[in-house]
Amino acid sequence: MFADDEILVELSNAEIESFRSFYKNQAGLEFVYVHLYLKNQLLWNEKMTFMSDDDVAEISDRCKMKFYSPKQGRNENKTLIGVTGENENTILIASLDDSLGELRKCLMETKIIKWENLPLFAALNRRFHKMMYEIVEAKNVRVKIDNFCSTIWMEKEKAANFEIAVPKEVEMRLLSVDDARVINDVWPYKYDGSECFVRSLIKLNGGLGIYDDGKLVSWVLQVESFGIGMLQTVEEHQGKGYARILTRAMSKKISVDDGEDVVLFASYSKPKTVDLHIRYGFRHVSYTHWMYLKKPDA
Repeated sequence: MFADDEILVELSNAEIESFRSFYKNQAGLEFVYVHLYLKNQLLWNEKMTFMSDDDVAEISDRCKMKFYSPKQGRNENKTLIGVTGENENTILIASLDDSLGELRKCLMETKIIKWENLPLFAALNRRFHKMMYEIVEAKNVRVKIDNFCSTIWMEKEKAANFEIAVPKEVEMRLLSVDDARVINDVWPYKYDGSECFVRSLIKLNGGLGIYDDGKLVSWVLQVESFGIGMLQTVEEHQGKGYARILTRAMSKKISVDDGEDVVLFASYSKPKTVDLHIRYGFRHVSYTHWMYLKKPDA
């Protein structure tokens, strides 16, 4: 329970669905990923109600996001703050308030965000970027990594028509939770406990892998944005077109099985990745940052 002076109030599933519908139908492509984050968490919440307590306890805290809005907020602003569990603290923010005043006040005054836990700010829209640096400074923490990304989008009708051709010498199949260690070992953003997060993503959303003689050599996951993520190929198998095959296959799966457009975040730390997805037929719709924090003396 939070004190009566807490500025935020937790949203019910019905209220989350209302925000999801708005961000899908009225907020435009700049925020297209927001409704998918909300949809994804609602689906995860439902799945976890059918799990045992022990199984839920094994799911990463990063997959247990709760959503809040300001108690006295203006409805037209649609200010939204998502916060995961404290062990893997991740924050998602969205707002249509051009002044950013409402969002700034929420971030400065809420007691729900534990800044000492050094949360990751995920998919931070660029319009919030300067403000976040000011808030981070005021909260006596600092930015450790600022991963600048392009939000890449494809309409479901286009993705549904992808043709998938897998070379005969390899096999493409669904990922197993046993693949989590291999995936985590080469993930550039791994952290203490991140293997649990990867395993949880496979359990809750799944993914696809390409296997050479039974060994996983390339993979893609359906991540917490309900889109594509963690696309990687081991070094000795790069240049064989596996990333393109998996991108097309997962895009088609999301569009056909889930009836949604496809979203991914391509990092400018690897500019060729952004260009690659544009050549695949995706479209850039906004800029986002993945902001990792550190203590001021670290």
